[in-house]
Amino acid sequence: MNKDVEFLVSVALRAPTGDNCQPFRFRVENYETIIIRHIENRAKHLMNGDNCASLIALGTMLETISIEASGIGYLTEIEILENAGIGKDSDWACIKLIKSADVKHDELVGAYQQRWTCRQLYSDDQLSDEIIQKCIQHGHQNVLDVGIKYGKPKANEFINYLELCEQFLWKHKN
Repeated sequence: MNKDVEFLVSVALRAPTGDNCQPFRFRVENYETIIIRHIENRAKHLMNGDNCASLIALGTMLETISIEASGIGYLTEIEILENAGIGKDSDWACIKLIKSADVKHDELVGAYQQRWTCRQLYSDDQLSDEIIQKCIQHGHQNVLDVGIKYGKPKANEFINYLELCEQFLWKHKN
C-alpha cells in the first residue's frame, strides 16, 4: 500500500463515529482508490436507528479524508454507493485519489489530530484529572468555553436526546 493512502486510512480511523463504534473497514484498489465498507455488527448501538449515525459517521470520515488529502497534494473524487445506509456488511463509498499540483491546501489540515476519542465501551469510571486537564487545554485552543461530559448520560438526558433524534427523523423522513 502506498504511504499516502496508508496515512489517509489511518486518518479515517480518527473520524468521529456514533458511540465510537468505528463501523467501517477499508479496502485499497490500484494504490489510488479507497473502498469504505460498513460492518453492521460493529454499528449496533442505541443511537444508530436505520443506520443514521453510521451515515453521519460516513460523512465525517469522507470529509476528514478529503481535507487531509489536500494537505498531501491529492484531489478526491467521492462516490456514495447504492447500498449506503441499507446494505448489511456492504460497500458504502469509494474515494479516488488524484495527485495534482493544483490542490488547494485546506485550512483544516491536521485538525483530526486534535480529536480525543476512546474506542472502549462506556463505563461508569471517572476520567482521571490528568485526562480532563488535557481535554480542557486542547479545547481552549479553539473555543472559549469547554464543557466535558464523559461516561453514560443520565437517564433523563438520554431520553431527551432520543426524543430529539426521533423528532428530527420524522421531520426529515422522505
